[in-house]
Amino acid sequence: MSVPTAIELRATLVTVIAGASETPTARWDALVGLVEILSLAYHPRSNWRVEVSGTQDDRRWIEAAIELVRAEHPYVTGKGSPGL
Repeated sequence: MSVPTAIELRATLVTVIAGASETPTARWDALVGLVEILSLAYHPRSNWRVEVSGTQDDRRWIEAAIELVRAEHPYVTGKGSPGL
């Protein structure tokens, strides 16, 4: 994956968390929000963010995955992402 779409990036986050936590992807799919694409003019280091929900422990899992994925994919593209 070169520059992922927001949908691809979200799917990667869910897969990473489910694999690391050994819990079903459906659980994390409900807790990881949509990936919002941000303007590079205001966010040059990374142009995306994710709304997260769940317990404090859930949020720790999600935030850790975000850090890992962001290191590899700091940018997302809106091309090919319906509904964004």
